[in-house]
Amino acid sequence: MTGQANICWVIGGYFQRKDIISSILQKVGNPPAHIYDDVDMGSFQEEVCEVSMFDDNKVVIINNWPRYDGTKNKFNKVFLSTLKSISPNCVLIINNISSQSKKIFEYINSYGKVYKFETNISNNQASAFLEKFFKQHQKSISSQEINSILLSFGQGVYQFNVDQVYLVAQKILHFIGDRKVIKEFDILKTCNNNNEFVIWSLFSCFDNKDYISVSQLMKNLFIDDILKSIENLIQSSLWRYKAILLAKEAINNGISKKDVIFKIQQLSKIQQESSGLQSSTVAEFKNEKKVPIYSEKILKNLIEGNYYNKAAIEQYSRKQIFDIVRVLQSFLNKIRKGISEKKAKIILNDIFMLICDKISYSNFMIMHGL
Repeated sequence: MTGQANICWVIGGYFQRKDIISSILQKVGNPPAHIYDDVDMGSFQEEVCEVSMFDDNKVVIINNWPRYDGTKNKFNKVFLSTLKSISPNCVLIINNISSQSKKIFEYINSYGKVYKFETNISNNQASAFLEKFFKQHQKSISSQEINSILLSFGQGVYQFNVDQVYLVAQKILHFIGDRKVIKEFDILKTCNNNNEFVIWSLFSCFDNKDYISVSQLMKNLFIDDILKSIENLIQSSLWRYKAILLAKEAINNGISKKDVIFKIQQLSKIQQESSGLQSSTVAEFKNEKKVPIYSEKILKNLIEGNYYNKAAIEQYSRKQIFDIVRVLQSFLNKIRKGISEKKAKIILNDIFMLICDKISYSNFMIMHGL
């Protein structure tokens, strides 16, 4: 490397730092890196300031500041002086160490290179990160598939650990191999260890009447305690379709979407409280505020849609919603009274066919009579 100071300061996410360090090593011919987790100032100065008689490139990586017996201000002066004396054939990489010294930062920023990566990123930043990552690897991915990847971290997640996002992207990359286009199926197969993600993906498939994808997702959902998993899924589905029913009825009655969202948000979760021999049902509170059943974001997605999905209330007729809610509630009652796993699976499959418009409500009732 040439220049007044061959110094790189790399801060932030592990995998982004790893990529930068690998690219630096490659640029200087991949010499063995001298890595120090613990080094005293004197040894550090000898390592980076000594000129090699063979003019070989040398890379020194420090994972902690060199030990120094003195004040912080004195350390900063000595370290800055050392930076100014680095051998021209030495590349120093300061790896993920923080410092309050403006002078050290300004010197490296002026004569070397500072790479600062965020460790936690927003939804938009995570989307941009994934888009850039796959583009760099000559892979094509749509915004809907990117949204599915982010959903795999859980519904309502607003901050993403960049290393976790990177790992998921790498997992997908390895899964698709030489294929150029990333599809929803690839994400379902690689991110299916999160039950919450599977359930929210199911909801999207329901709205799109995509029974084939629903069937594929179901294989990844029921591993342990099948009846309990089915009960949880039915509860989640009932919770969602009741919100759609409430919204659809209110809008049909002339209430604006904005007011519908506000009114449904006022519904709060309830809990049982006991005192002696008496028990009562009361609103659930958190930080002295009632806990709503539905968040504003979820209601907006159901009623208005978003960049990735159409509004759920537009995908069903009023009668369909009534039928779905009626069947889900009846099936939930049946599970709680007692039912075999085999029978529960058969009914569940037919409920999904009903939701996806593959069988009619009348045919479903003839088969199961819930």
